[in-house]
Amino acid sequence: MPGQYFACLGAQKCGTTWLYRFLKNKTSAIMPELKEFHWFDERTGKVQGFHQWYQWRWETRSCALKASGEHFTREDEQLRARSLMSSDDDYKAFFQSYCGVNSGSVSGDITPSYAMLDAEHFGAIKSLFFNAKLIQLLRNPVDRHWSATHHLANKLAALQPGQREAASQPVALNYADYAHLPPLNAEDLALAMLQDPRFRRRSDYHRSYTAARSVFSSTEIKTVFSEHLFSADVVSVCERVSEFLNVEINSAPSLLIKKPAYPAMSRELRKRFFQALKADYQWAQSKFRQIPDTWLRDLRDFS
Repeated sequence: MPGQYFACLGAQKCGTTWLYRFLKNKTSAIMPELKEFHWFDERTGKVQGFHQWYQWRWETRSCALKASGEHFTREDEQLRARSLMSSDDDYKAFFQSYCGVNSGSVSGDITPSYAMLDAEHFGAIKSLFFNAKLIQLLRNPVDRHWSATHHLANKLAALQPGQREAASQPVALNYADYAHLPPLNAEDLALAMLQDPRFRRRSDYHRSYTAARSVFSSTEIKTVFSEHLFSADVVSVCERVSEFLNVEINSAPSLLIKKPAYPAMSRELRKRFFQALKADYQWAQSKFRQIPDTWLRDLRDFS
């Protein structure tokens, strides 16, 4: 019996870590020790620096293991395998060897920036795993953008002048123009990101879904609203995701992580963000029978 591979379409700051931890810790899925592989996004030029980052992580860990005399763990073995990947066949072999997707098991790659992929890239996924499925996570567009702003601000804050840490290479390479600017306050950074196609592409739900649907059928894509993961609806959401992937829930699902608290936006700033992201709200409202209350509230208050 063939197994099941799936990929997550993101988006960033929409609950991808929650999804990974739920599937890994609460279900029969055999999830890799690495949440994100950054395979399809880097091989297609959407991001850069992640392969070097994985190589640096493995070299650092390998030296530590040799110095301590410790044995390799499952996580070490998988990190080494990711650092050595050089082809789609290597990527496929990883999920076959470590996660059993060729022998009945369910596993997947939860890389948020796969939201940036185009139709041809989804075609590459389908050609590797004929029965692949996709999960798309959506979050109130303004809330997601504000959260992503603080996420980037924290990453940039770790880049000290002249710092050349390999662990910081992905953010330094992908957002070098931001890294070389004087520190921006959250509002200015958020406004700058709204005008940046790199960030807009990460959260253009309609574009991502349309690109995926050109290759995958509607029954091969499951869309989940992030707001439901942090509410009383979490159990029913988990049941639907588990049914979609054909995995069993081993223990009662719960709120595995808490959303970090960021400074509140002013009403005027929220309205400004809404106007820039209005198309996302309108697409979701037309596509789905029901959308979360926070989406409806923004539509009512700012349309």
